[in-house]
Amino acid sequence: MKIEYWSDFSCPFCYIGITRMKRVLAELGIDHVEIVMKAFQLEPYRTESQRLNTVTLFMNKYRMPEKIAKEQIDKIHQAGKAEGLNIHYENPIFSSTMDAHRLVKMAQEKYSQTIANDLVEKFYKAYFTDNLDLSDKAFLSETAKSTGITDSDIQAVLTTMDYRNVVYIEQSQAQNRGINLVPHFIIDRQVELSGALSDEKIKEVLAKFIQ
Repeated sequence: MKIEYWSDFSCPFCYIGITRMKRVLAELGIDHVEIVMKAFQLEPYRTESQRLNTVTLFMNKYRMPEKIAKEQIDKIHQAGKAEGLNIHYENPIFSSTMDAHRLVKMAQEKYSQTIANDLVEKFYKAYFTDNLDLSDKAFLSETAKSTGITDSDIQAVLTTMDYRNVVYIEQSQAQNRGINLVPHFIIDRQVELSGALSDEKIKEVLAKFIQ
């Protein structure tokens, strides 16, 4: 089975959604699965890093009362906790995720999918648990090295524009498919699912592939 999914590292529902998908796969005993993340930048034009209060952000962006905004943030925290994730979404650093995506694209091409997915997981955790800046090249370099990627390969990405076109292509693929909600999963190029779906919905869909 192959599962491709569009996602961004700054999307809490993506972090929760892929974690839930992996858990359900394990519960169903489906262990021969290739999981491939595709790039989807929520803020493709962001250039500066900025620590923001997400309650205020939700109030302004979605025109929510403060009470509702706080409830929405708490729901994200609780959904993450249910999946074993220690999410802190009160004051993350909003920054460009382009370089993080570029490193993942390089890892998918030159290394194993296991290494690429390990890097993805570390970037999610860095953003949501540690509230780190995903555009910081020193952090990106050290994190990529911790997965077994060589420094020469890392610097070949971070000091050039390599793989930027791959990120743009995958973003365009999503737009061409009409994808505007992430995570967006495609299972064996047959079934498409959007959002951090419930266990029941995921199991209902996966059951069709294991009968």
